[in-house]
Amino acid sequence: MLIESDDWGLERAKDENALGKIIEKYGSRNCSRWTKDCLETVEDLDQMFELFDLFKNKFDGGPVLTANFITHNLDYSSGGSLQFKPISQGYNVGERELFEKYRQGLDKKLFIPQLHGFSHYDTSLLKQAFHSEDFSEDFETGFPLAKSTIKGNLSLYRGECFDSNFKINILKATDVFKETFGYYSRTFIPPNYLFDTKISRILAGHHIALLQSTAHFLSANGNSSVGPLFRTKGGLIYSVRNSRLDTHSDYNYLAENCIRGIETAFLNRVPAIIDIHRVNFSGNFSPNTRQKTLDELNKVFVHLYQNHPETVFISSDALIGVVSDIAKEKHGYSQPN
Repeated sequence: MLIESDDWGLERAKDENALGKIIEKYGSRNCSRWTKDCLETVEDLDQMFELFDLFKNKFDGGPVLTANFITHNLDYSSGGSLQFKPISQGYNVGERELFEKYRQGLDKKLFIPQLHGFSHYDTSLLKQAFHSEDFSEDFETGFPLAKSTIKGNLSLYRGECFDSNFKINILKATDVFKETFGYYSRTFIPPNYLFDTKISRILAGHHIALLQSTAHFLSANGNSSVGPLFRTKGGLIYSVRNSRLDTHSDYNYLAENCIRGIETAFLNRVPAIIDIHRVNFSGNFSPNTRQKTLDELNKVFVHLYQNHPETVFISSDALIGVVSDIAKEKHGYSQPN
């Protein structure tokens, strides 16, 4: 059983004042759920860890979150040029205590960081847009990528894996990840599920062994592709998220939906992998969202304890070591190929 969560470490509005100005500029009706998403806080992690601790001793392997991190944020003080700040040097406005909280989660095996990418965006597109009126204005406000969170613009700047700078950026990302957390990430989840298989060898050459996956990836030319689930292609094992928890009203994937996906995975004798984004835990601007998420996740844990007490939770990097057993059972060989 796995819980995979994207966008950790990604900064958006620097404070409520900046958020308010952006909402006023673009109109509240045009703002998406991502507009109020923001860097996680110590309170977010404390409340999540408290829930996980409640169930820690109810399973052989208690709940653990695979937190997929972005390693570089736009430098909010960079002035007239596009610059990025690695999370190993801290955040623009985030609490330094966050890094102590990450370490506590790691030590207690509640929170295992893995790699999500360099900046979540195509840096070439960001460079082109940097001096545009909207970008400059929003940068000055304290929410430089605000426009990409506005309905009708959600695909703006997307495509980190298609960026001409990807080879350079992924090397920087893997090194900063190790500098921050003390180890190389063994898994990767492409931002926005945009991915071409030709990138696989690049990732495999930078310590990555497993691709956290959706059912379908979208390539640079717009074609959809399906990976060989729990098998290897291009040097990477492909896993798949087969359950989802997303409490936002636009999606409404609540506990019952999540449980349905888990039960289907168990019936098919494959790991149940929950997809739940950081925005669901981000309570600085939306405390009600965080509470609703924790309440629904609690229902999932209760269901598992009552119906599947043998459940073992693992992080995504640990899945690498058990995939060969899955391959042997489903396909008749001991190692994926």
